[in-house]
Amino acid sequence: MIYCETPTLEQWIAPPQEDLPRPTWTKLIADRFLISNSLEYADWHASPAQPLVCETCWNPGCSQAGLANIVRLGDQLLWLPPRMQANSPLSEVNFIAEPVLMPVVTWAKLRETISNLPAATTFARATLGDLAPLWLHEIPRNGKIRKIEDIASWLRSALASDPLDLDVAKLTVAALVDWICSNHEQTAEGRILRQAACGNAVNTFYFDGYEWPSYLDGNAHSFACGGEWIFVEGATS
Repeated sequence: MIYCETPTLEQWIAPPQEDLPRPTWTKLIADRFLISNSLEYADWHASPAQPLVCETCWNPGCSQAGLANIVRLGDQLLWLPPRMQANSPLSEVNFIAEPVLMPVVTWAKLRETISNLPAATTFARATLGDLAPLWLHEIPRNGKIRKIEDIASWLRSALASDPLDLDVAKLTVAALVDWICSNHEQTAEGRILRQAACGNAVNTFYFDGYEWPSYLDGNAHSFACGGEWIFVEGATS
């Protein structure tokens, strides 16, 4: 996950388009990752949002790249790969490569510079279904898990768990999976925090050749969601 609290804004002149005047565009960059090549011309109201603009025709819908489902989680914005729809012509190559976490105050500051950006409150509130893929994303490719419902059975191959006993940790994950699946469209109430700020250890499962940081010890409704980050239900800061 890319944390975008102090992004880089880089102005550049739009590529030539016939005889039209070439406007100034503003790139949004975080941790050397290009999120948008034109904050001014991107389509923030589309579903999913289209932050990358075609440099040939200046149309955001043409590029079909970097598409993101932008949702609001308390005082944070999340840029997530869209959930795949049945019979959709799109695939993962069309989606934002890495999830992005941005404080709402950072978005508000961007709006002071780029007037056409929508207010953060216009983005839908995040659901548990929106956040669950972040947990799946933490599973190494060796795990070959694509559905959250398969996690409990996959854990049968785990060799150890720390700090919790393996059997206890498996039961905790099974309950967590049931909670998410039963409340898939429920609004997520909580916050994504740095693991170091949580106080408790992140329970980690160990397999043959890889490991999986899973959830926060002492909080049944929490799960790892990208590197040093973890979602904690009910957290406010």
